[in-house]
Amino acid sequence: MSSSAQPLEGPGPEVTERSRPTRLPQGLSVLIGLACLLIIAQNTRDLQSILAAAFMALNLVIVVWPIQRRLARVIPGVLASLVAGLTAAAILVGFIYALGWAITRLIRELPHYSGQFQNMIDRIVGFADRHGVDTATLIDQIQNINLSTIVSALSSIASNISSAIALIALIIMILIFMIMDSTGFPDRMARLAERHNPALAQALITFARGARRYWVMSTVFGLAVAGVDLVLLTVLGVPLALVWFLFSFVTNYIPTVGLLIGLIPQVIMALLANGPATALWVAIGYSLTHLTLQGFVNPRVTGHTVGITATVTFLSLLIWAYVLGPLGALLAVPATLLVKALFIDMDPQTRWVNALIASDPDS
Repeated sequence: MSSSAQPLEGPGPEVTERSRPTRLPQGLSVLIGLACLLIIAQNTRDLQSILAAAFMALNLVIVVWPIQRRLARVIPGVLASLVAGLTAAAILVGFIYALGWAITRLIRELPHYSGQFQNMIDRIVGFADRHGVDTATLIDQIQNINLSTIVSALSSIASNISSAIALIALIIMILIFMIMDSTGFPDRMARLAERHNPALAQALITFARGARRYWVMSTVFGLAVAGVDLVLLTVLGVPLALVWFLFSFVTNYIPTVGLLIGLIPQVIMALLANGPATALWVAIGYSLTHLTLQGFVNPRVTGHTVGITATVTFLSLLIWAYVLGPLGALLAVPATLLVKALFIDMDPQTRWVNALIASDPDS
């Protein structure tokens, strides 16, 4: 008995110590993870339209989920899912229709200001000549901007309508299947949390809440910014005020650079139609409104759930536009929240990254 028990006592601690796996440094693990994500992104660009459509459909389902959950308490679950799906599809179609209407109105109106635009260019060239600036290259570039380029732009937009319709149809098809499956989401998440991976379940719930809050708050504050802009443009007599209202609302969903994208076209229109003074007032009014509501009030309302630094937001815009195509500009923040939830918030060993990327380091 003693001889058989003796070998079991001696090497026990040594075997346990040798068998303990060696853990990589946390910083190296994060770098390896980022490298793997970049490799995956590079090799999935051929599928960017499918990935973008699927993620857009997922975000729409997340946005309308509270509607479906409340309706399911008073009507059958299938009917609640149908109403939620129709609501999501209406949001998507209404968004695309409003954007298309605004672009069409803008394209029809701009040729009427070709004379004013040419006068503005002549004044710029004259100013440059008087100050000894070589304008040969500038004039060569400006000569390409005329009515023929506008017609070419119209042809290009018309040729891309079919691809846009195909993408919208793909989003709606994926949306239909997700809505059909959404009735089982609560049970699936409960089983995932109870039996398999509670951390993953909590990470997915955190992502869904953050993405929903991001879309709702972006919509509310986007409407506020666009509404103030509409009043300002109407008072100043700038043409196409309703077009700029819709344009400002849409560009508010684009993080960081949305301010410039929404500001520059309407400033140019104000300059062509009403002169430099009106353009200056438009620039000041729109910038102050946008920076106050989106830069100061919105982060304090949304809190740390969707709070990432401006640098991370801008980099995510570039990366997701590269990975997901044009839709990546709209989906940049939700996509970053998903990656953050799955690879940072889920693992206690990597949560220290939040101290570097979160807008509120205490979060």
